[in-house]
Amino acid sequence: DPTIMLISLLAAFALGMLLFALLSWLRGRQARAAYQRQSAQAQRERAQTIYRLVSSLSATLNYEKVLETALDMSASALSVAEDPNDRLVSAALLYEADENDPGKMRLRVASARRFTPADLRIELDGAQGLVGRTIDQAEAQLGEDLAQDTELSRIVALRTCKSAYSIPLRTGLDTYGVLLFAHPDPAYFQPERCELLDMIGSQSMIALQNARLYQDLEQEKERMLEIQEEARKKLARDLHDGPTQSIAAIAMRVN
Repeated sequence: DPTIMLISLLAAFALGMLLFALLSWLRGRQARAAYQRQSAQAQRERAQTIYRLVSSLSATLNYEKVLETALDMSASALSVAEDPNDRLVSAALLYEADENDPGKMRLRVASARRFTPADLRIELDGAQGLVGRTIDQAEAQLGEDLAQDTELSRIVALRTCKSAYSIPLRTGLDTYGVLLFAHPDPAYFQPERCELLDMIGSQSMIALQNARLYQDLEQEKERMLEIQEEARKKLARDLHDGPTQSIAAIAMRVN
């Protein structure tokens, strides 16, 4: 009967559509579950990265190691540490007194990743371009096309970078320098990456300040020990010379 065949075909088609919809729903549910698992895993890895960062930065009182750790942990947090083909460029620039003009402070490369040997010797005024804005406004700044930057264009490793993120190393009214990150991808520094780098910059500043305070205390301790040693030597000379002269004078009077 044609009618029965038509009804059977329609029923089979409806059943097929129902099964297709059910399979699509199951696949979507599995995909959502997999995405949630991946997101949870990413969150756990991010938390572990942050914990390692804080632990590593808190474990050292050497400011040079603080900066090295900050750059390494930044690469880990951005998931580029294990990728040798990634082109992230990073550097820590700190203020130091100018050798030719002690009253003037200039930015020098304290630590860097992917800088050329010549780049490591470059000094900057920190008054213009991306770095100048970062220091003047005392907050992190995004930059574009560093080949056109007034100061950073002098650094060879940055000339191919189309995006950058600069974080001030600042506490109170004192600015120690900046953390600089750059990449050839114009859209590399997305909000979530900038958030991670901001956290790293904040922790680095705390660790750097502690390291500087410890270094100052060590220098003060050495100065006090030198003063004490000089006082001990003077006392020993006085004790030696004073009685000797007195006995000599007594002997002369007796004679």
